[in-house]
Amino acid sequence: MCILIIEGKNPKGNIEAGIDISVTPVGDNKNTNFIFNNSGPGKYYPGGPECTYNGKKVPAFIRWHESASITTHILVEALQTLDSYNIFNRTNRVKPFLILDGHKSRLELPFLQYINTPKDHWVVCIGVPYGTALWQVGDSKEQNGSFNIAMTKSKQELLEKKDELGLYDDGLVDTDLMPLINKSWSQSFARVNKNRNALADRGWNPLNQALLLHDDLRATMTRKEKSTEYNLSNNIIIPKQKQSNSTLPSNDSHSSMTSMTGTTSSSSINNHPFLTSQPDELNFNSGQSLTCLKAMLSQDQLHAARERIREDGINGKTIKEQLQANTRLSAGIVFKSGSTRLGKTVFQVCKENHEDKIRNEIKKIKKDEIQYNKNIENAKKVFEKKGTIENMTIRELTIVCKPLKNKSDGPMPNKKEALISKYKEWVGRPPPLFNAGQLENSMDDAIVTQVENDNNDVDDLEENVICEIEV
Repeated sequence: MCILIIEGKNPKGNIEAGIDISVTPVGDNKNTNFIFNNSGPGKYYPGGPECTYNGKKVPAFIRWHESASITTHILVEALQTLDSYNIFNRTNRVKPFLILDGHKSRLELPFLQYINTPKDHWVVCIGVPYGTALWQVGDSKEQNGSFNIAMTKSKQELLEKKDELGLYDDGLVDTDLMPLINKSWSQSFARVNKNRNALADRGWNPLNQALLLHDDLRATMTRKEKSTEYNLSNNIIIPKQKQSNSTLPSNDSHSSMTSMTGTTSSSSINNHPFLTSQPDELNFNSGQSLTCLKAMLSQDQLHAARERIREDGINGKTIKEQLQANTRLSAGIVFKSGSTRLGKTVFQVCKENHEDKIRNEIKKIKKDEIQYNKNIENAKKVFEKKGTIENMTIRELTIVCKPLKNKSDGPMPNKKEALISKYKEWVGRPPPLFNAGQLENSMDDAIVTQVENDNNDVDDLEENVICEIEV
């Protein structure tokens, strides 16, 4: 699904629909069906890029935001839209898998609540805690790089078309946005084969932590950390580098990254008992050897995950306790706790933090209300004693002004004339509202329904499937 977030407060239908001046509209524009007949891909009002997955057409998902940024609510609406189209097969307790970067919107309550409810359960993991520009497939030369090049070319072609039609003086207008995006999209994000290369290069498919081979990250490693890579007990296989100047794999589908050829510089790997011939002579790129290797790795990973889950169970709430030690969740904190999954544990901690925040707000509001009522009583006593503000001392004027003053008014004056002036200015103000009761009610309403199915990581591994990546 193509997600477009446009900068602005209020949605504008004409921008979302767009106008393709290279297309001749069909019918009379006074006809009630004119807009309907001329809306869709390749038509006068093209809208955003349309994607196809498993034979189902998915229109562009368009939202507006003041800073054109992703939010937790937009994320929820995007997943709700996919679920409403029944894009993914959820029979036999199969759940779709989603991998995201560590943006804060992924760790806020609305999103965590949605993905962890039994009805619309998603398995969501954070890919990396930082370095997202190196990891995100969208930032690759195949996608964002190609999109920017195509957009520049498309703008020039559109201006030339307007010049032919005598519209050059108009320049680029808002309604040109969607036609430009559509043309650039087809030359970047919609190229399946190119994007599969980007997925492999950045370690998304297969999920092989390829980012750890990037020069910028390896430069931060200590000698000890590098030496442990060649320890077989770590289950790490360092790919053979075909190019000495780069630790990143090439775009070739049979790159050194995705092949399982070991490095000749490691005697420990060369002497592995399973290697009966030299690593350079082995081929795991195709055929029966590739099938067997995949099966072996899958089974090994499943057993390793089961063992890790048993250890976590023995340790009780180790991960949860680590998360609870922080008042605010972040991708780095989640990674540090030893997990990348935005599952029940992260959800529960986020929910508890949210409820604690509301409780603290309620406590503060009640404290402020008590203080305000005390200030009102003190002011009444002064008026009962002196009658008018002209008869009051500076201290008494300060007392009667105190319940009227707002934080934004600055410091309290310390001279009589100024205090009298401020009293006359503030006396007409409405009293402050203390909404502790309203917050208490909202907290009760916001108490999220407990996740009823007792998922554990083993069940997730055995029953969830990673949805086929289709660009």
